[in-house]
Amino acid sequence: METWRVAIPIAARFVFKGYVSRRQIIAVVASVMASPIVALGVDFVRRRDVWLGTGPAFFLFAAVSLLLGVMLGVGAFRRGALGVIALVLLGLVGATVGMQSFAFSNFHAYADYDALRNAAITPGVFAVFEPVLSTVAMWALVSAALFALPPAIARWRLEVERRRATTAFVLGASLFAATFLVVGYGARDQGAPPDVLLLGALGRMALTRPRATDNVKTTWQLRGLRDRTPQDVPKASPGEGIQRNVLFILTESITADAVCVAPAADCPRDPMTNAATPRRLPFMRMRSVDAATQISFGVMFTGLPVTASASQLLTAPTLFELAHAAGISTAYWSSQDPTFGNAVMWTKGVPIDRVAWGADFDPKANPLVGAPDEAAAERAIADIAGLHEPFFAVLHYNNTHYPYRIDPADAPFQPQSERVSRSNVTALRNRYWDAIHMQDKTTAKVLGAVRSMPFGPRTVVVYISDHGESFYEHDVVLHESSLFDPELRVPAWIDAPEGTLTPDETGVARSLRDVPLTELDVAPTLLDLMHLGDVEPWRPWLRAMAGTSLLRGHPRDRVDAIATCNELWSCFVPAWGLLRGDSKYVFRSPERGFRCFDTRADPGESRDLGEAGCSELALPMRALDDRERKVLLGR
Repeated sequence: METWRVAIPIAARFVFKGYVSRRQIIAVVASVMASPIVALGVDFVRRRDVWLGTGPAFFLFAAVSLLLGVMLGVGAFRRGALGVIALVLLGLVGATVGMQSFAFSNFHAYADYDALRNAAITPGVFAVFEPVLSTVAMWALVSAALFALPPAIARWRLEVERRRATTAFVLGASLFAATFLVVGYGARDQGAPPDVLLLGALGRMALTRPRATDNVKTTWQLRGLRDRTPQDVPKASPGEGIQRNVLFILTESITADAVCVAPAADCPRDPMTNAATPRRLPFMRMRSVDAATQISFGVMFTGLPVTASASQLLTAPTLFELAHAAGISTAYWSSQDPTFGNAVMWTKGVPIDRVAWGADFDPKANPLVGAPDEAAAERAIADIAGLHEPFFAVLHYNNTHYPYRIDPADAPFQPQSERVSRSNVTALRNRYWDAIHMQDKTTAKVLGAVRSMPFGPRTVVVYISDHGESFYEHDVVLHESSLFDPELRVPAWIDAPEGTLTPDETGVARSLRDVPLTELDVAPTLLDLMHLGDVEPWRPWLRAMAGTSLLRGHPRDRVDAIATCNELWSCFVPAWGLLRGDSKYVFRSPERGFRCFDTRADPGESRDLGEAGCSELALPMRALDDRERKVLLGR
């Protein structure tokens, strides 16, 4: 107690000007240190394993974070312009903490250099954040105020000795500049407090200036590849079999539990599609192997696994090129913005008889949701009659991508809102359901039109979503942030008119109703429907496909890689893992680590079985982890 009584006056004479009471000093210390300490404490609670498992470097960054707040807080007591600058810098530090809190509350990860760089080099990605800018700004302003207001108020009551305040300002400003330009370079893999991560990321962005150029330069081009250069496909003839056409309907972000995969009496969100396909063959346990459209597109149209190299993906022929080489008429209609993620590269220069992208229907459409799905559907209905049989046609929807395009006059799920926040999750999901409800009418119209045309009885329809969507089930929202089932489980079915499948094909498809499947099986299935699954000159490409035709069966011991990003598509939160039947082994760097789930016994993926629960996947998972760290993270 005596030590305290002596220390206070000494500290007061050293730092403050004039007489100050113990209560005043405590108030000032609290005003300077409270916010930085609380920010670090909250981060420790959020990411205890990261703090304790990253090593000494993390505590060095934590010290930088604390000193940054304290030095600028003391510097704010300097009278004049320097004090104001200190308050501004302190507010900026607080703003970074607020923005990072928003990121963590929605994606369970902070924004770092890798995330900002990936967004900058991928055309259209920043549009994802436009609808939530006001929310991010609110988080930033509130946090900035919590950092800057306490010393701003305290400086009116107390005056720190001028030289001490100037010294603190110089140290704080220098540390701010060092964090922005130097210190942040070492903060990677989420291995630093939130303010250091973001300040360092912004500094690196300012110095390196990675960007997309004229909507052309993309991730794979930064790796040294310009355009797709597919290998030449020798001409071939389809095998013998039932004459049939294929219409492939690929939709966006729809989860398996949002619609009726199997025929049902009550389908509140897709009643019209359900009624139009009473004999469809459902695949109840279909999963995507990723959580991004561009990766899914590559997987489903080349048949290659998510771990395929950029070179393999950009040189392998797509289903369009194979169908064209076999003399099959082809078409692709999409409501997606062709510049978003440079998606047009998948069809540029490809021999497709009919092609239309979202920009053909509405050049000024929101790049996230694209042009109206019904516009692409109307074009498909008009064009498909001009295709010669057999044909392979793709109708690609996009309006169920966030912020979800709806019809205000027919939006039965209320209240609805596009605001992204935990408190608004019910309204956000309602808007998502309203978008599905709107798209349902479009799909039913297409199905009705196709079935009424002369070739309708000979046309098999395959339906699937590219990936799912999260609504905070595992502390993340939307997609590309995790590999939990809300982002992977997708609806998939085949609607085949009587006589378009053989009895054996129908039997096999029925037997797979409740078998775990993945989108790797889509390309082999579509080729089988076109009688192209056994073309001998194409054997190298067919063998490279990682999946199995759903008309031939499914090897139950197959192991499939899953990932949120690959060499062609960057992501905010890199994650990868393996699927084998109902087992899923996932790594999410670094705060969650390796985890194993039995997705049939534990559909909510709430019980981590540890390495022992997925022992058969442990060795291949380590090999995958080594590869992904080198390829995706450069580690």
